[in-house]
Amino acid sequence: MFGRTRRAVRARVAEAELPQVVARCIEQVARSTRLRPAEQIDVASELASHFREGLAAGRGADELVRDFGDVRRSARDIRRATIAKRHVADRIIGGACMWSLRAGSVLVAGYLAWAVSLQFREPVISFDGRAAIEATRPKPGAEGRAIDLYREAFAGADGAPRTDLGEREIALEALVTRMGYDGAARVEAQAILAEFAPQLAILRRLRERPVLGMPLTLTSATEPALMRFFHPGWSDESLASPAGHPLVDGSMLGILLPQLATTRSGTRLLVLDAAIAAAEGRTADFMVDIESALASARHAGECDFLIGLLVECAQRTLIAHTVVSAIENHGERFDDASLSTLRAWMADNQCDIGRGFEAEELLVRDVLQRVYSDDGSGDGVLLAHAASRWERMIASDATTKASRKGVLLEDGAGAMAFLLSPVAASLAPSRAEVRDAILSHYGRLRELSRSADPDAARAELVAIDREFEARKTGPWAVLEWIVPGLSRAALQPRALRASSDAAVAAIALEQFRRAERRWPADLAELERFVGRPLGGAGGAAFAWRYAVVDGRPLIHDPGIDLLDDRARALHPDRGVEGAQIARLSGLPGDGAVAVGADGRVTNRREPTFAPDSLLQPGCALEPAQGGAADGDVIRVWWKSRASGPQREVPACE
Repeated sequence: MFGRTRRAVRARVAEAELPQVVARCIEQVARSTRLRPAEQIDVASELASHFREGLAAGRGADELVRDFGDVRRSARDIRRATIAKRHVADRIIGGACMWSLRAGSVLVAGYLAWAVSLQFREPVISFDGRAAIEATRPKPGAEGRAIDLYREAFAGADGAPRTDLGEREIALEALVTRMGYDGAARVEAQAILAEFAPQLAILRRLRERPVLGMPLTLTSATEPALMRFFHPGWSDESLASPAGHPLVDGSMLGILLPQLATTRSGTRLLVLDAAIAAAEGRTADFMVDIESALASARHAGECDFLIGLLVECAQRTLIAHTVVSAIENHGERFDDASLSTLRAWMADNQCDIGRGFEAEELLVRDVLQRVYSDDGSGDGVLLAHAASRWERMIASDATTKASRKGVLLEDGAGAMAFLLSPVAASLAPSRAEVRDAILSHYGRLRELSRSADPDAARAELVAIDREFEARKTGPWAVLEWIVPGLSRAALQPRALRASSDAAVAAIALEQFRRAERRWPADLAELERFVGRPLGGAGGAAFAWRYAVVDGRPLIHDPGIDLLDDRARALHPDRGVEGAQIARLSGLPGDGAVAVGADGRVTNRREPTFAPDSLLQPGCALEPAQGGAADGDVIRVWWKSRASGPQREVPACE
C-alpha cells in the first residue's frame, strides 16, 4: 500500500517536469504528512503548482526549496490543515482509531513489561516440609529399626528385592478368607508358605521393633543397603532433581515411600500363616503372627502421609478379617487368656486418618511455595513459568533423568508461559486464597474423620464433595492438581472400625458362650457383655442386626445399599463344581456411602425381602428376580464355613 502511494506521488510530481531537487522535496513532504493516499497525491499536486509558479517568476530551484522551510514542520502544518477539512464524522472516527492505537500500544508495552517482571521472579523456598515431617516421626530405640528386618526378609542374594512373592500376593490375600473352611485352599497356602519359611521367621520379629525407621530420603552414601533393595539399578543422580533447581530440590513430592508395598507383603504372609495356624490348632503361632502383623500395619502408617495411613487401614482390615475367620471357625481352640489378648488387640485396632490430612497440609504449603511468588507476608501470585515446569516435572517419568532435565532446564514451553504469565497472575486465586481454601478443606475432613456422629459426618462429607467439585473450575482449576479427592478417605477409619468390631464381637461371642453356656439373646446383651456399642460407629443407617439361626449366631448389616435383605446376598455366582454360592458385595457398607460428589448409593430403592421374612444367609437370587444389586454384609456367622468381606457360602445352607 505504501509503495503504491509513493509511486503515485512520484508519477504526479514527474508530470510537472520539475527540477530534481524540487521533486525530491515535494515527495518528502507528501510522504511525511502520513495522510491518506488520495490526500498525499493532492498535496503533491498543490506543491508542484506552487513550485512551478516560483520557477516561472525566475527564482532558482535551490532558492525555492530553501525558502520553503523545514520539511517535517511543513508536513505537520499541511497534515493539520488537511484533517481540518475532513467531515466531522471522519475526524471523530480517525481520532478514535488513533487514540485506540496509542492506548493499545501502551497496554501491550505494559503487558510485556509485566510479563518480563514476572519472568524474573522465582519462588522463594522458605518452608522445609521434609524437616517438619521428620520432626514428628518416632525414633527407633536400642532394639533397632524394623526396616532392616523387612530388607533381610525380602532381599535376594544381590540385595535387590525378590520377585517371586510379588507375583502371588493377590492370591495370598484371597486364600486368607478361605482358610477356615476350605481344605484345598489350606493345602495351596501351605505349599506357598513352605517356600517362605525363612522370611516368616524374620517377620515374626517385627513385634520386637515398634519403629520402622525408614529414612524419608535414601542415598547410596547414607543407606547403601536400602538403596540396593528399594531402588536396584538406580543411582543417586537418577533419583535426585536437577542440582540447584529451586522448584524441585527438597520437594515433599520427592518422598517416594517404597516401604509401603513391603509392609503390606509382610502382613499378607503373616496373616496367611496365622490362618493356617488357627486351622491346625497352633494358637501360640497364631498369636505371634497377629501381633507381628499389627506391628507391620503400624509401620505402614509411621510416615504420617495419607497414603501410608490408608495402607495401614487396609492391613489392619485384613488382620481383623483373619481374626474373625479364625474365631468363627476355630474359636474353641483358643484358651481364655488368648481370647482376652486378641479382644484387646482388636479393640485397639484403629487408625487415626486425621494425621494424614495434617501431612497433606504440609504438602500443599510446599507446593504453593514452589509455584507462587512470595510478597513476604504469606501471599503472592501464580508464576506461570514455575507452575508449568512444576506440573510437567510431576507428570514426567522419574526414571528418565535426561527427559526430566530437558523439561525443567531447557523449558521448551517457556514462550507460552511467558505470554500467559500476566493472565495467570491476575486471574488465578492468590497464594493466600488457595492456601486458606485448601487448609480449611483439609481441616473439615480431619474433624469429620474423628467425629463422634457418623450420620452427620457422612452427610457433611457429601456436601464437601459437591462444594469442592464445583469450585475446581475456572480460575480455581489450580486446585485440580494440588488437591485430590480425599473425602472418602475420611470414612476409612469407620470401615476399619466395623471390621475390628466384628472381630471383637466374634471373640466376645465365644467368651459369652463359655461363661453362660448359651448364645446372647440379642445384640444388646452382647454389647452389655462387651461393655460398649458394636457396629463400627457406622450410624443409624448401618446398625447391626443379630439373630441365632439354626443354633448359630449371625451378625450382619445392610451394606452399601442400606436395604435389609435379611442376610441374603444379591450377587449370584457359580462356585466350585458348579455349586451356586452367594458372593456378597465387597464394598464396605459403613465406608462407601458417599460415592462421588452426589452421594448416591445404589440404584435400589426398596428392599427385596419383607422385614419379617426368614433369615437365610447365602440364599442368592436368580438374575431374573433382580439379583444384579448389592446385598447385605455378613460380619460374623458362627461355623458358617465362610469368612471375610467377600464370603463364599453354599446356597441356602
